[in-house]
Amino acid sequence: MLQEIGTGDTMRERINRLAKGIVDPEVLRLAVSPPELNDTVHAGEVTRKDITVSDEEGRYIKGLVYSSNIRVRVANNAFGGVRNRIAFEIDSMYLTQKDVITGAFYLVTNAGEQKVPYSFSVEVEASGRTLENLNTAADFAGLARKDQETALRLFEYQDFIEAPFMQDIHVRALYDGLKSRGNRQNLLEEFLVALKAKDAVRLEVESSLLSYEKLEKPVKEVLEVHASTWGYVQFQVTADGDFLELPKRSFGPLDFKDGTCQVTYIVNPARLHGGRNLGALMVSTIRETVQIRVEAQGGDEEFRLPKDQERENLGHYLQSRLRYELGLSEPGPLLGKMRQEIDSLRRKSGETPLNVLLQAEQAVLEGQAGRADELLEGHRGELADLRRDMPELYCFYQYLLQVLKKKEGQRDTLIRLVKKCLLEERRHPYLFLLWLKLEPELRENPAELLERMRRLFERGFCSPFLYAQAFFLFQREPLLMHRLGKFEVQVLYFAVRRGILGLELAQRAAQLAGSAKHYTRSCGRLLRSLYEKYPEKEFLSAACGMLIKGDCRDEKYFPWYQKALEGGVSLTRLYEYYLYSLPKDYPYLLPKEVLMYFSYEKSMDEYSRSLLYMNILKYMKPDAELYKQYEREIEKFTMEQLLAARVNERLVVLYRHMIYKEMIDQRVARVLPAVLRSCRIELDNPNIKYVVVCYEELEEEDAFLVRDKMTYVPLFREHSVILFQDGYGNRYANIPYKKVPAMEKKNIRELEERCYDVYPSHEMLRLQECGEIVDGGISGEADVITLRRIAADLRLKPMYRKRILIRMVQYYQKVAEAEGTDAAGGAEYLLGLNMERLSRQERAGICETLIQQDYIREAWARVCRYGTEGIRRARLLKLCSRMILSPFLDEDETLMLLSCDLFSEGKHDSVVLDYLCEHFNGSGKQMYRILNQAVREKIVVYDMPERLLAQMLFTGATERIDQVFDWYAAGKKTEDNLVKAYFTIKSSEYFMRGEAAGDRVFAYLEGAIRGITDFDKIPTVYLLALSRHYSALPALDEGQRELCLAITSHLLAEGRVFSWFKELGKWVPMPDSVMEQVAVEYQGDRDARPALQVRILPEEEEYHWEEMRRVYPGIFIRQKVLFEGEILEYRIFEKKEEKLTLLKEGSLTWEPGQEKIKGSRFAALNEMGLCLALKEENTLKEKMLKYARDSAAMEELFRLM
Repeated sequence: MLQEIGTGDTMRERINRLAKGIVDPEVLRLAVSPPELNDTVHAGEVTRKDITVSDEEGRYIKGLVYSSNIRVRVANNAFGGVRNRIAFEIDSMYLTQKDVITGAFYLVTNAGEQKVPYSFSVEVEASGRTLENLNTAADFAGLARKDQETALRLFEYQDFIEAPFMQDIHVRALYDGLKSRGNRQNLLEEFLVALKAKDAVRLEVESSLLSYEKLEKPVKEVLEVHASTWGYVQFQVTADGDFLELPKRSFGPLDFKDGTCQVTYIVNPARLHGGRNLGALMVSTIRETVQIRVEAQGGDEEFRLPKDQERENLGHYLQSRLRYELGLSEPGPLLGKMRQEIDSLRRKSGETPLNVLLQAEQAVLEGQAGRADELLEGHRGELADLRRDMPELYCFYQYLLQVLKKKEGQRDTLIRLVKKCLLEERRHPYLFLLWLKLEPELRENPAELLERMRRLFERGFCSPFLYAQAFFLFQREPLLMHRLGKFEVQVLYFAVRRGILGLELAQRAAQLAGSAKHYTRSCGRLLRSLYEKYPEKEFLSAACGMLIKGDCRDEKYFPWYQKALEGGVSLTRLYEYYLYSLPKDYPYLLPKEVLMYFSYEKSMDEYSRSLLYMNILKYMKPDAELYKQYEREIEKFTMEQLLAARVNERLVVLYRHMIYKEMIDQRVARVLPAVLRSCRIELDNPNIKYVVVCYEELEEEDAFLVRDKMTYVPLFREHSVILFQDGYGNRYANIPYKKVPAMEKKNIRELEERCYDVYPSHEMLRLQECGEIVDGGISGEADVITLRRIAADLRLKPMYRKRILIRMVQYYQKVAEAEGTDAAGGAEYLLGLNMERLSRQERAGICETLIQQDYIREAWARVCRYGTEGIRRARLLKLCSRMILSPFLDEDETLMLLSCDLFSEGKHDSVVLDYLCEHFNGSGKQMYRILNQAVREKIVVYDMPERLLAQMLFTGATERIDQVFDWYAAGKKTEDNLVKAYFTIKSSEYFMRGEAAGDRVFAYLEGAIRGITDFDKIPTVYLLALSRHYSALPALDEGQRELCLAITSHLLAEGRVFSWFKELGKWVPMPDSVMEQVAVEYQGDRDARPALQVRILPEEEEYHWEEMRRVYPGIFIRQKVLFEGEILEYRIFEKKEEKLTLLKEGSLTWEPGQEKIKGSRFAALNEMGLCLALKEENTLKEKMLKYARDSAAMEELFRLM
């Protein structure tokens, strides 16, 4: 038995010594470090810690340690040594923040028992603690506002989904759709805005108009862009206007300070033309563009580019000058208008070289050669200086001199200079006109002249005077135009715009257009302009033919195709392009000829067919003959598109008209639900390229390409998450959009039900049914089977799969509660679940269901792995009872601890109590409560009384030992050594500490001693306890007197004298050395070395040292003779390391009483002292003579032999 409780020889040795009467008076004092444990442990870990157990004075300690909580396990229960390090492990697996592991270590040692309470608070890592506090999206937004970087790290942290607010399935779907999709700061912003935890950041500027007046040098300015609220924003700045320059175009969060970003821009006056310059700065985000208009007034001339100056100042004059060359008006009025324009230029900019030259030319044109010569001569020096800086104006100057002076030698030089300027790409519109006027013989070879003009045009020379001269050549000889190139198109368009193009040349152009192999925008524009000037069939045909070559399908071209159709133009593929360009809102039935054409044309593409069939279904009467011709083709096409799962605005019309319940077979049922649930998503944001649909339930997501700011997406669930993706892969959740159901709702439900009947395996329809069960709760086994199949077949998100699991656990738990162990089904499914990622509540529900359905071993395995948290105590009690009754179980530490824990909470039954009595070892108090309850309930206690009694004797924790001994003694078998040890302890407690002992103890002692002649075989503590007991009795019987005499004689013979021996003088004779002296007694440690100081008053004033004699381990005595009237004062010290510590002090006096025996020498001496004090001399003399005679007689009688 003693081996079984784990103390081995240590406890046996202690009990054997006690059985022999050997009581170790040495008192060990436990020192536990720390005396109480309050600490934190990380969740999901096994933490190792230790405590230290020792004696305060470094003596040997041995014993056992028990833990009361199954999550705190001691590595080795037994220990022994001077300094014992007890290692233990704390299992915090599957615990969460705010959980607390509480309990105590119970030390059972040879120095007594001690309880060491512990409390371990479970906490997660710093990031985990932060997550635990995120109860709402607003909490996360608050963190993001306070510490953006921490929020970003958490947002990307794999355990972010464990935050409380992330347990919402819609929030999780939004997070899954955004995570790792582009800029992480943008994703965080989109996430918070979508959850309405914060407002979206909008950009604001203080002014929408910026104005600048006559700048003299480039100016660097700052545009302040304000963010409407905190958060992430990125924007780009673009400039519209050559005079605006941007050193930096992209800006992000780091560019903002206190909500303001400073955008630097430069206004460059060198790029300003004269007058008011208009421009703009555009601040653009993914959602909006803020436009700031910029106005700048042109500054001084020296800061203008020449080309801008000419374009601005010469514009009106050149228009009049061109008309003069073209001969479009009478010369007189034109010359007058030209003069007015020159005067206007002079008022604006003064007598500039250009203005002087224009005045001189005007004078030549008006026939005032003298005035022209005067003007040139007056500015000769200034004009001559133009050769270096402005050679084109210098050529103009020389030309005027040549006209006036007609110097033949200078003409050739001037021609070479003009050609040089032309080849150097000088852009002055006069240069070509000057060349042609200086060299008129060029006109004699028009083909060569046109070729030269073409080469100049190809070099970038685009003077209207060149176009005018080329037009004149083509007008005179249309056949010179043998192709319709860019040059020819430009010349003809120039003529059309001015209304001077003749019919013959126009026809030549139309003819050449028909043979053109490629489409050009400029040629198309020309041909349309020709038709507008000459609305004839051949020009319409040419214009539409060019559009067809260019594959022009936009709605803006529809009027041209419509005119061609109505005008009877015969063109290949005209009907196709008529259909291509048909406006989306075209509200009429197509022309009959178009319908007839396509009724025979079978090579149409899908777009054309869908457009054609949509028009027929919308606007043609079903009983029309033509409708019947198309009906079969429409049905076939509609079915093809449906089976290909295509959806657009045209096909939707076809589906509405052509899909009926009766035609739904399995092939149709596979794809039709997606069409029925389609919605049109309309966007007004050119940056968005895809619409992404994320379902709360499914792992997969669907992306749909945006075309023409629109796309169709199937939305099977009301709470689907719609996201938007740009061309760079960045996703957004807060883009404005419009959602319109594609199909009419009146018969959707009917068609869906038919699809489910025909094809019940459709993923989305099954998901919809699953959602209805999950939302409404499981009503029976059929729903359970449905959920189990869907969970097995579909790729569900973990969170939704968990929601299904919760419903099923709740259902089985409810059934088990209602029907008890007879509830069928469910357990097999629950046993197959992976409980790792489940919550505590879900794991507890599964365990309770398994317990209720008697899957005890399986439930026990899960309890041992995941803990008992969350499981009701009644279920745990059932689990423990059934496990105890299991035929395969012997003794299990976890089961023992759990059973004891339940018992301590008042939860137990006879099975648990029986098991604890048979196997439990712990603190004395725990074992006593169990034993006491077992006795009350008449449960078999096995050897528990013996185990507990032995433990009490070992530890010295003997409270309630008498009751335990009674239970032990009442058993069928007792062990002699254990009984002797018990009585030894009781004797020692009575003798050493004066603790009450029952009559049974003294009766046992009398029985053990009586009849023994050799008292050396009797434990001394028995003799001491019984003799002390006799000293306190009011009377002794004859047998007790004899026993008392024998005991005291043996003790006195051993030199053992105690203070209470005088009381025994009432029953047995005592020597004078006991009766006639007072005794100073001290009881302490076995190894104590007490030192005694005494003085006898009134004779002695100073203390002196005297030695105390040890009469028993830890008990010391000093006897002194006192006479009547004397007082003995004493002080007892303990000497340790040469240091004295006062332990006890007091005083004793001689008091006459029973100890005064008549005739004793001590009595005679006291009587003589009293006579002397009273000065009774006669009486004193008699007493002295008597004392002398008695002493002589005694010496004679007891003479030593």
